[in-house]
Amino acid sequence: MPFVSMTERMMARMGRRMLLRRRLGATANFIEVSYMGVLHIYRPDELIGSVTQGDARVLLGAGPAMTPARGDLLQIGGRTWSVMGVTPRYAGEKAASYDCWVRGG
Repeated sequence: MPFVSMTERMMARMGRRMLLRRRLGATANFIEVSYMGVLHIYRPDELIGSVTQGDARVLLGAGPAMTPARGDLLQIGGRTWSVMGVTPRYAGEKAASYDCWVRGG
């Protein structure tokens, strides 16, 4: 699948480790999964709709068992971002990557 291999090559070249964290109910415990991802901070001319200054877009490579979801936390280089939305990118039936809108880092 060309799209999957292209995404994997991009992650190997430009990506860095990111930690996806999901709170377990109302407890202080989290499930944590490591992903490779690419961070893009939105420029002022890219701010449309609900996207505000300081928001970012993160492309996460597929692989780990936990699919990112709204409300998850994403730790990137010592900063913590809240996941505001996720769009999976498919290659056939398989998710090749996840396009995440994040806020707060």
